[in-house]
This record gives sequence, C-alpha cells and structure tokens, in this order.
Amino acid sequence: MALITLGANSGKGKVLQVVTTTKTDAWSASVAASAEVEVTGLALTITPSSTSSKIFVIANISSVADGYWQYFNIKRDSTQIGIGDQHGSNRQRRATGGNRGTTVDGIMATSCSVLDTPSSTSALDYQIVLANGAGSTGTHYVNQNASSDITSRASFASTITAYEISG
Repeated sequence: MALITLGANSGKGKVLQVVTTTKTDAWSASVAASAEVEVTGLALTITPSSTSSKIFVIANISSVADGYWQYFNIKRDSTQIGIGDQHGSNRQRRATGGNRGTTVDGIMATSCSVLDTPSSTSALDYQIVLANGAGSTGTHYVNQNASSDITSRASFASTITAYEISG
C-alpha cells in the first residue's frame, strides 16, 4: 500500500480535472473461455496537464453473467493497469463480478479503481475490459438482466470516471 504525504500548501494532491462517462444502454457479449472484450461505451479520454500528474480511475459496473465467472479490468491505451500479481495458475485480474450460478436475473454491482502514474501529457484512453473466467464460452450482460424484457426487471447504468491529481 502506498501512502502519499503532501506538504503544506504544496499544491500536490489537488484535483485538476474530472472526466466521466455514463453508459445507460444495455450491452451483452458472448465471450470465449478465458477471453477478454472491451465493454462498448464504458471508456473515456483524459489529457494530463503535467507529466507529474496521477490519474485516479474508478468504475462502477452493473452486470450479470449467464452462470459464469466474470472479471473486470481497467486498461490504459493497450495496457491493463492495477492488476494483481500472478500467483500459481490464477489469472491476473483487478475486480470480479462474481459467479451468478444458474440465475441470470440478479445484477451485481462491481467497483474497481486504480491510481495510475502515466508520466504523460498525451491523451490517454481508459477502457473497461470484461474477462470470462469460465472454462467455456458464456454470455455476459452490462446494465441489464439476461431476461431484460420483463416488466418486473430493471435497467441500470454504469460509469467510469478519471480524476487528474496534481503530483
């Protein structure tokens, strides 16, 4: 765990800008075993004002899987960031949406976040990636139940937000 200590009136740690995307439409994908897909519309672009800035990214995702494990990662450009260390044969992941067993009517709220140090003043793309943790192809849903066209079910929203923090 990293502890950031700020000096009095140093200017460090101030929020310089906030960029957010809210995904309100339903999304689903058939995802092959142990494969990953980008969740369409759950992405943003932020341009840091200084190479010393840090970018704090947080995502809140409403999802369900058709009986499969699902995992969510945050990707900067083409690099996944903030994932756990490899241990044994476990795959490296950031957050999990959980195993929904045989029910596809419940929605799981998953949050994941990372404090990124990109050392860049170029535009940075952050994207939510969903991974199928099952041994076979499975259908995954964001912002909807698998049986979404039923009046007793609800629709949901998911967000990704990036904060530029002065360094």
